[in-house]
Amino acid sequence: EEPTYCVCGKPWGDRFMLACEGPCKRWFHGACVNVSPKRAKLLDAWLCTECTVKTAPPSLERPAPVAPAATTLPVLSHDIWAHITSFVPIPTRIVRVAPLSRLLLSAVNASLEPWCRSHDLALDHRPRQSSRRGPFGVLAVLGPWVHVALKHGCHGCFDSVGEFACKRTSAALAASPVAMCGNAAARRFLLCKRCARRDALVLRLNQAGYEVAMESIHGRPLYPRHFHCPLGAYVDGAPDEV
Repeated sequence: EEPTYCVCGKPWGDRFMLACEGPCKRWFHGACVNVSPKRAKLLDAWLCTECTVKTAPPSLERPAPVAPAATTLPVLSHDIWAHITSFVPIPTRIVRVAPLSRLLLSAVNASLEPWCRSHDLALDHRPRQSSRRGPFGVLAVLGPWVHVALKHGCHGCFDSVGEFACKRTSAALAASPVAMCGNAAARRFLLCKRCARRDALVLRLNQAGYEVAMESIHGRPLYPRHFHCPLGAYVDGAPDEV
């Protein structure tokens, strides 16, 4: 019986054949492995498909990254949040950060306590129910120091305590409330003397329907010429020039 070769499992049949130089050392018909006699003369060595796979070097490609297991980030403590929010400017802290969540409101509240105490501002110990009806709503309950800063601080800069009241005009109240410091129902807030004298700020407030008082809550005039200071009088030892 004639021996068989190649992947076709047939005998030589007087056809062109070539031998695999790999581990198998088998013979294959050139037509079956798509290698012509002319091409075979140009090859230094030929390997069949199985030997090519066996003798191939290890792949240099990196393995696909394995997705890490789901992890939970550690929850930051209240003190850390308060420390982080202390680097944010006070107006941004109150208007932008505090309304985001109760956690951030609590952190902003803690960060404002040193500011309030440095300006001799104390908490309002009146009944909680009455404070809920104020212009700043639930802040008096969840953020008492935020409520104190909004009530007594200057809404123009929050660098100092406000002295001069800024109120909605009757015409503006009859029309529609304008948002101020994150609260659409703010009808009255305070400005410091420096902010109350800023013409650009006063102009914007007037356009929004607010008017700045010319006398502070302590009875001091905004300008030396106002209230018991006639034109040409002496102010602090110097004549009040026109």
